[in-house]
Amino acid sequence: MTTITTFIKRRPLLTYFALTLAISWGGILLVIGGPGGIPGTCEQTEMLFPIALMVMLAGPSVVGILMTGLANGRAGVREFLSRLLRWLVFDQEANRLMNPIALDHVIIIQYKQERNGMTCDFIDQLSHQNIGG
Repeated sequence: MTTITTFIKRRPLLTYFALTLAISWGGILLVIGGPGGIPGTCEQTEMLFPIALMVMLAGPSVVGILMTGLANGRAGVREFLSRLLRWLVFDQEANRLMNPIALDHVIIIQYKQERNGMTCDFIDQLSHQNIGG
């Protein structure tokens, strides 16, 4: 076994959180274009927010599947996929209530509905009033 594999098997929880942090926040930085690309206008924020949110929320799921493969090998991934398939096929009610992709869409739709009544000009004026400009 390599040193990295040994570390992952000895400290799976630490590895999970470190990879989740790296993928979620690293993905956000890639979406917005690095630390210097943080959006400054309302239009930029409206365009990038849904993508950045989905990337951030995908981090834990992606790392969970990755860690299953790293810690338990092919047998672990096979068992995970069989349980997932069983859950998707036989437990339709839970599938509808707990589907993380649907949850992402609900959050984004709600965000857009809340912003629908507020134009970018209104938000810019409000932020200038709070700053004192």
